[in-house]
Amino acid sequence: MFHIISQPRVYHALRVEIDAASNRNQLTSPIASDVEARKLPYLQSCIKEGLRICPPGTGLFDKIAPAEGDSYRGQRIPGNTRIGMANWAMQRSQEIYGADANYFRPERWSESSGEQKQRMESTFELVFSAGRYTCVGRNIALLELNKAILEVACSERDI
Repeated sequence: MFHIISQPRVYHALRVEIDAASNRNQLTSPIASDVEARKLPYLQSCIKEGLRICPPGTGLFDKIAPAEGDSYRGQRIPGNTRIGMANWAMQRSQEIYGADANYFRPERWSESSGEQKQRMESTFELVFSAGRYTCVGRNIALLELNKAILEVACSERDI
């Protein structure tokens, strides 16, 4: 929410999207549903960008290589080796998100396409970890973000 309200351009674009959906009767009143919120592309971009810039878990998410070992990009990983990923660094990769990766810019999600978009999406999914280690609270967290940001942005008074 901080990044949205601290950048008037972003806040205005979000309000325009929400007001348009409301005028088309696409948002339940007084409180919109999660399903309705998920249909707002700029809101979804703001949520993704917020989680990318400030991932909820910033520690070293480590896993242990299988006993028989493994390989990654041609590098042999000995068995039972701890392998870690720094989520904060991954989410700010200029190779994946562009030269402005350190900046909150929701438009990057609608401007990208093809292989670039797929790389961004798959890297973004690491915010909640992946596979059998996926955060069990992921869906609840996204539901709460959808509803909270939508309702705060919908409030009658300007922020």
